[in-house]
Amino acid sequence: MAYTTSSVLTTTTLVKYLKKKVEPIYRRSVFMGGLKEHGCQSFGAVNSGEWMEWRPVVSRAKLVAQDPYNVQTSFPSRNRRIKLTLPWRVYGLGEKIVKFDRLANRGNDVQFVKLVDDCVKQMASDFVEDFREKLYVDGSASATSQDIHGLQSCTGDTGSVVSGGYVADPDDTYAGKTTDLGDQGGTWSGTWPDGTGSTEYHCMSPIMVDVNNSGFTGDTWSENWQEALNFLLLYMGRLNNRDPDAVILNTEWMRQAMDSLATNDRFLVDGNTRTSNLGHKAILYKGIELYHEYACPSDMGFAFNWDNLELRSMQDELIGTEGDFEIDSSDQLKKLDFYGNLQIWLPGQLGVLKEVSTAGS
Repeated sequence: MAYTTSSVLTTTTLVKYLKKKVEPIYRRSVFMGGLKEHGCQSFGAVNSGEWMEWRPVVSRAKLVAQDPYNVQTSFPSRNRRIKLTLPWRVYGLGEKIVKFDRLANRGNDVQFVKLVDDCVKQMASDFVEDFREKLYVDGSASATSQDIHGLQSCTGDTGSVVSGGYVADPDDTYAGKTTDLGDQGGTWSGTWPDGTGSTEYHCMSPIMVDVNNSGFTGDTWSENWQEALNFLLLYMGRLNNRDPDAVILNTEWMRQAMDSLATNDRFLVDGNTRTSNLGHKAILYKGIELYHEYACPSDMGFAFNWDNLELRSMQDELIGTEGDFEIDSSDQLKKLDFYGNLQIWLPGQLGVLKEVSTAGS
């Protein structure tokens, strides 16, 4: 059987093939599946420019009580927004089929097209499997980091809790701003996140609950998970005026949580969520969807609203494709790539469960 395509596969064929191979990523990854099902992805020309830039509202004006017989209203110029910027990130995966292999693969039983098919299949599988894990990495881990800005990119802390409190003291940089409490202005009265104050005071600061905190009843996650999760959900709802949509835990934490329930207690499994359309069953805890997956870092959990996240691709597809032929070596080349980044619209609306204190301390 003659094979007439001049490169490994034509661009059109490769794109169609890759679409079929990329789809399983949404079924294997809770996070990826949720981003897709909740419309938290964007593609193409809307994601142009030298870098990502957005300007969220972080402060609100306060009412001023006035004397009804002597009304004096001031008219200040207010800036309610901050500018956040992130670089675009790039991942690439290339492979070649040398001419000798192409020749050796010919024949009635093993056709050349089967060699190409298997190679593209394995490349696509490798790309999507590794990509789903990148969504959790810290893209700001070092000055030379070139990873995308995954969920851990704004979750650094000082190594201790806010004085007298239950949460880690934020200490990180994300999108050009620090996550330290108060660095964007504002004031707070009380032990944050308890108390009252200005929204800009914590707009860049995720609520990161210390699951080993001595203020909880037990010493470890298996003993404290309900108290820690209650704290996180209640204070996220309080500061953001809405409950989070979902929580993703590492699998071991989910196992310990399920095992710790009394015999007559059960999680409610809900198969009617939007994410469950891709095969991910949600476990409901006080109406909040709980999930677990392989890529979630050990000893961590993340709570969020889907619309606070966006996976942005500069290309018309999540993964781009290219093919070429090197005449000097007779090698046929193919490449898969991603140009884009993960965007957290406002880190202050992200919730985290983590070990800050040493268990039992």
